[in-house]
Parts: sequence; C-alpha cells; structure tokens
Amino acid sequence: MAHEVIWTAAALDHLAELFDYLAESIAARDALAYCDAFFPATARLADFPRMCAETPEYGEGVRRLTRPDGRLVLYEVDDNAQVVRILAVVGLRQLPKKIK
Repeated sequence: MAHEVIWTAAALDHLAELFDYLAESIAARDALAYCDAFFPATARLADFPRMCAETPEYGEGVRRLTRPDGRLVLYEVDDNAQVVRILAVVGLRQLPKKIK
C-alpha cells in the first residue's frame, strides 16, 4: 500500500524562501517552475519510501533525496501511519545539522 506524502510547514517555508531567493535573479515564472518540480520528485516516495538511504547527520531516521542540481529533500518514513513526511529542503552548501 502506498504511503501518503506530507510536506511539513517547515519544508514548505524552505521552498518559499528558495522561491524568493531565485526570483531575485531569474524570472518569477522560472523560479516557480523550479520550485514546483519538487512536488512530482517527492510524489514517487509514496510508492518507494525507502528509495533513498538514511542520512544520520540530519537525525535518526532522516532520509535524503538528492535532486540533480544538488538540492536535498530531507524526509522520514512512518510505516505505522503510512506517511512520508518531507522535513526540509536544503542546499549542498549548508552544513548538515540535526533537523529531528
């Protein structure tokens, strides 16, 4: 059975901050398209929640989906609730820190 993919408020805030940053240097339409691409990329986690390895430097049970541009989508899997929680969106230049 597929898991439900849920974006936390913090992860959505990270995405909004990324949009604001990008919109300063590229067209807002392009910034929106870039940020919107995160949703289909994470949707496949519903069927394959463990497709990415755990990344303990971000916290216990935190997994990392790496996008082709190097941005990281950090998430956790809750099998009891059948949920994948998107916890954060970070860049490679950001030093790893515990988010959970």
